[in-house]
Amino acid sequence: MGRFFLTSRGSWGDINPFLGLGCELQQRGHEVTLISNEFHRACAERLGFDFVPYATVSKYMEEQEANRDLGRPKAPPQSISHAERLHRWHFPELRATYAALAERADPRDSVVVARSWTLAGRLAQERLGIPLATVYISPPESTRLWVGVPLLLNRPPPSRWIYDKLCAPRIDEHFDQLYAFINTFRAEIGLGPVQHIQSSWFESPQLSLGLWPDWFYPRMAHWSPRMRLPGFVLHETRVDDPLPPDVESFLAAGEPPVVFAAGTFRSGGAEAYFSTSIEICRRLGRRGILLSESRAQVPSVLPDSIATFSYVPMHQLLPRCAALVHHGGIGTAARALQAGLPQFLVTLRFFDQPINAVRLIKLGVADAVHDEDYRADTVAPRLQKLLTHPRVRKACAAQARRMAGPDASGAACDALEELLADRSRSGPVPLQRAAS
Repeated sequence: MGRFFLTSRGSWGDINPFLGLGCELQQRGHEVTLISNEFHRACAERLGFDFVPYATVSKYMEEQEANRDLGRPKAPPQSISHAERLHRWHFPELRATYAALAERADPRDSVVVARSWTLAGRLAQERLGIPLATVYISPPESTRLWVGVPLLLNRPPPSRWIYDKLCAPRIDEHFDQLYAFINTFRAEIGLGPVQHIQSSWFESPQLSLGLWPDWFYPRMAHWSPRMRLPGFVLHETRVDDPLPPDVESFLAAGEPPVVFAAGTFRSGGAEAYFSTSIEICRRLGRRGILLSESRAQVPSVLPDSIATFSYVPMHQLLPRCAALVHHGGIGTAARALQAGLPQFLVTLRFFDQPINAVRLIKLGVADAVHDEDYRADTVAPRLQKLLTHPRVRKACAAQARRMAGPDASGAACDALEELLADRSRSGPVPLQRAAS
């Protein structure tokens, strides 16, 4: 049996897939360690994982507060730039994560499973010889995978050659300078400088996992031949517990409600979103459930047809609801696909959210607006159409059948175990411990 070190950063939507992989690996007899923010310790330890923090809860909350303006077209002047974010949060986390891997992982029995932008795993692979799987939660999270209009083309590159000749130089022109701190740290641990950081270097040459099915985001010609697409890896805490009595009572008291979720990425700043959602329910004569981590984001007085809860497992809640209105995160979208629900996405102009919306609309199960266009007069009639159109119901049922396919966690962990087996067959590797 081996030891797997999982590392990711961000909110629950960024962490949950790694918890799902960890649970599957643990069931197979492996030791699992999660390296993440202290904010996620309790959940990791409840699952039986070892846990190593790379930053304090206060750092997590600081970044979440900064996220209130991320992706908005009219961000205030005090908004933090991408370069400042890298130096304020990513670079210190890189140092701490590398130190944890250098101290605890052993190339003879360990594998690192790292989110694409947590680059300590790539450094540990190169400096310490520890096998690495790079994990993407969705293609648009990486310029490496999802290149388009900004990079000379208005469609994905049709071949790896086109990517290397036209796209990679433009990516490198921007990102190599932005990620210069990588070379600063490489010098500290005895490695020479590297180029092509975002266009090629940061992805493991051994294995990469795209945690989506190929019918949702088809494989592109320029992706690595080592990329595997096992499907959506879905995980929720306390998923087997019964629904809380207050949730159960509300669901039983009337017609299936519409669920409104702001998403854990934006744990603050959702007051206007929830106020608009209540007005949408009023106009449609629908009951609603507001999912908010903070009761302060929801009006203090709610009509009897509206309930608010801080957390309810989507796996249990959504099959008993009429529709889901959400931020466009791929994990939340996958849960709605699994439940066969229509979705209305309220996306930021940020990362994968608007592109996930395009994919869901193409599948016939969704409609979408950008965050700044979320108004009751605009959204209510469009949501009503989703709720009542026979073609949408048929499309939702078809996608739910697709979601009932083979277990993605199992397929992903089969690939991770191959990394371990490859190392075992190759024999012992001399340990290279560098200053951390």
